[in-house]
Amino acid sequence: MTSAVGTVERSRIWAHPALALHAVVDAAGSVRLGAPGQDWACLVPLVEVTVTGHGRMWSGERFIETAVGDRLAYRGHETVQVGSLERTTIRLADPVTGLAAEVTLEAGSGSGSGSGADADAGSGFLRARVRLVNEGATALRLESVSTLTLGGIRDPDGGLDGLTLHWADNDWLAECRWRRAAFRDQVVPLSRAAHGHEGRGCFERYSQGSWSTGRHLPVAALTDRDGRAWLWQIESSAGWRFESGEREGAAYVALFGPDDAHHQWHHTLAPGQEFHTVPAVLVRAGSGGLDAAFATLTDHRRSIRRDHPDHHALPVIYNDYMNTLMGDPTTERLLPLIEAAGRAGAEIFVIDAGWYDDDAQGWWDAVGAWEAAPNRFPGGIQEVLDAIRGHGMTPGLWLEPEVVGVRSPLADTLPPEAFFQRGGVRVTEHGRHHLDLRHPAARAHLDTVVDRLVGEWGVGYLKLDYNINIGPGTEGAVGTDGAVGTGTTSGVESPGAGLLGHHRAHLDWMNSLLDRHPHLVLENCGSGGLRMDYAQLAVAQLQSTSDQQDPLRYPPIAAAAATAATPEQAAVWAYPQPDQSLDEIAFTLTGALLGRVHLSGFLNLMSDEQFDLVRSAISVYKDLRPRIGDAHPFWPLGLPGWEDTWIAHGLRGRESTYLVVWRRGLGGDLGNGGHGADPSRHDQNGPVDTTRTLTVPHLRGVHLDPTVLQPTTADPTTEWNPTDGTLTVSLPRANTAVLIRLSVGSPE
Repeated sequence: MTSAVGTVERSRIWAHPALALHAVVDAAGSVRLGAPGQDWACLVPLVEVTVTGHGRMWSGERFIETAVGDRLAYRGHETVQVGSLERTTIRLADPVTGLAAEVTLEAGSGSGSGSGADADAGSGFLRARVRLVNEGATALRLESVSTLTLGGIRDPDGGLDGLTLHWADNDWLAECRWRRAAFRDQVVPLSRAAHGHEGRGCFERYSQGSWSTGRHLPVAALTDRDGRAWLWQIESSAGWRFESGEREGAAYVALFGPDDAHHQWHHTLAPGQEFHTVPAVLVRAGSGGLDAAFATLTDHRRSIRRDHPDHHALPVIYNDYMNTLMGDPTTERLLPLIEAAGRAGAEIFVIDAGWYDDDAQGWWDAVGAWEAAPNRFPGGIQEVLDAIRGHGMTPGLWLEPEVVGVRSPLADTLPPEAFFQRGGVRVTEHGRHHLDLRHPAARAHLDTVVDRLVGEWGVGYLKLDYNINIGPGTEGAVGTDGAVGTGTTSGVESPGAGLLGHHRAHLDWMNSLLDRHPHLVLENCGSGGLRMDYAQLAVAQLQSTSDQQDPLRYPPIAAAAATAATPEQAAVWAYPQPDQSLDEIAFTLTGALLGRVHLSGFLNLMSDEQFDLVRSAISVYKDLRPRIGDAHPFWPLGLPGWEDTWIAHGLRGRESTYLVVWRRGLGGDLGNGGHGADPSRHDQNGPVDTTRTLTVPHLRGVHLDPTVLQPTTADPTTEWNPTDGTLTVSLPRANTAVLIRLSVGSPE
């Protein structure tokens, strides 16, 4: 396709109908990505690069409109089919600096599992990566590089008033808190015609330090009132940033890895050297809104992760930590829990923190050697591991591999270069030092530890925790081979570049563990969900969604967890206790049944009636888990608010739909230190009462039988309206929850 506007000719070099996107090149060679029919001026150069000495053409908070990005000119492209994906590589070059860019776009179609009958129309995903090469004669200092840009986003009326921004705040104990705001509330109209310039600001979210999701998820979206959605994800455990703003009367989105302004990242490219950006993906849903977009993103996440038996088996995990031993395990305390967990139906038993602690001053700042504590296990830890296997379960251990306590002997015996440092000083945070896994001694130490735990002790599950935010990174002396502290160095790197380098080495290390131990299961944990990203989850099998200990505070986290991880990777705590009522036990169990069950609690001290309720919930989970791995999440009440009284999360399977519905306490304290429910914030059905109506549009017109699977103790009632596609659920008591199956005819 070639079009002419005035004397300027533009040619289409790439298009994907399902995404309703194409890439167009103008006569000067500039390439831009957008929807067909959009004005050229509202589109953004395909790659935006800030180089020291070659900044932006319009100064402000935006990282678009860069001088290099404007000059990058088309060299050529090619498209190949790779399985179900269409992979296109577009080559660009800057004639001034000699910087060359190779943009790889991988496009795939959507899942067709959105909320409406035609939700698969015009849906798909586009994953991007950029490779930069310095083909010039002088070194270039990079300060920011975009992975993906998209312009020309408008509402159905051709403006911006009908667009809504969606993003997720994230914090310790308060993960996956989705927010929304009108686009015009965040990017206000400025009367551009009166000034002749765009604004200088934008809507932005970014990471801070080494907790990639310590502030926000690297996932966000734009939607319009007709149900179209643009959803994006940045796949980085190091720095990341996205921005959305206005350009010539349309919205744009730009996705970045780390940058100098926010992450102390800059990277010097000597002549002949190259740099690869972190990947990012954009999902477009032609209808069906966020539900349809997250269905497609879920498929993408499944497609990029390392295949593993755990993704298909979904074994039930018991972990001794949460609201139970809390980091104080001993043989005497563990053996009764092991016996009870086995009887309840657990298939993996994890000994969490403290198994290595024989230090009178405590273990926090002395970790690193990962040897079992003799005083905790008088008969040796093998006695406990054998007991776990004897009750039919796989033994697991907690590990925090990237840290070494300041009082650990390893802090002195490992080379100084094996640790994070800034300004020539070893970094210390909360009593710990941080290993740099690019150093061979750091990696060899951890390989020795894991090979001992797995190869000699027979451990089959490792919970890899990460409990410190080490800041912007490390200023290591990088060798020409990419390692630190060895060989000929190419100079001291920036902290952000050091963090990115360590992050990539950490992923390589995790992959190497799975290469050597293919059946080992790795759980990703960062004080709960503070490093919950798809760089990690493309390798790790599970994600700890939170450290939240209040069962009444967990539902909004559990319900929204599928926005951050696939359901079969999202581990949710279920911690029933002998001092709880049957409703309370059922409440904490039910919330975990559409993801991965992280069971805990003093099951050994329960009455028969309480224990039977636990065993019944696990039995229900085992019946439905074969359907979780290819199901798609949806939210019939919308994404939950933190104080919502009614919360609902569903999985749309091939033959049945499953729903968990929570009703939390009314008008009072939601557990320990809660701020009380706000029934007016997200509720659309008037004052909250004992009944709630959920919309399930993909089943509209279908006659089906709602079945309450778990629990029977909540005394629920359900009524299905096939004409409207609505399910009315009644829960007569507060702080109860139910799992419901919607299936046509007889159960699966």
